[in-house]
Amino acid sequence: AYLTKRQKQLEPACSGIVLYLGCNRTWPQLQHHNFFFSADSDAEFRDLYEHKIPHDDPTCYLAAPSITDPSVAPPNTTALYVLVHCPYLTDAFNWEQQGADYQQRILAKLERCGLVGLRESIQVSHALTPRDIERLYWANRGAIYGVVTQRGLRSAFKTGNRSPLIKGLYFAGGSVNPGPGVPMVLMSGQIAAECVLEDFGTATHLSPKEIASASH
Repeated sequence: AYLTKRQKQLEPACSGIVLYLGCNRTWPQLQHHNFFFSADSDAEFRDLYEHKIPHDDPTCYLAAPSITDPSVAPPNTTALYVLVHCPYLTDAFNWEQQGADYQQRILAKLERCGLVGLRESIQVSHALTPRDIERLYWANRGAIYGVVTQRGLRSAFKTGNRSPLIKGLYFAGGSVNPGPGVPMVLMSGQIAAECVLEDFGTATHLSPKEIASASH
């Protein structure tokens, strides 16, 4: 019964759709990092977290690495990375049948936000949907941020790195302290290692600077 209760607390966090685009033109207004926000963030959150469907007017993160590293793309072209948050996989949205249309919706949104001629400029494209993320990375229902953080006053804290159920079991990854993202996951591995050393009486008590150095 306890495990069933715990499993209910491990709801996947959101997923995402990623577009990799090679375009035969540039847009002078772009920076390396760009955000194009939804007109109604409350409606977007309700769609993602309550209705479990992608939002019609999504917030888009767009990276243009060729702006700071010209070697990423040939002259007068642009390499783009687009990330849009989506709900984790459920029956509410079929990515095999509806995914292509949603990609077009994202591209249309970016064109409305100033990337004029984006769709006709695309020479190379690749996409990862939540279904692809689940298949390629064994991510639970395509979630890209582990599990949903606890709500309420503890919403800023992830699960600890020691198992509360099994002595000698330790956790590392985006679902546990300190959180998702490559730097955070590397830190979680260092923290888990320190937990092992502490429990077996050989802790080194590495400083944050030493942990960062060790992660390289």
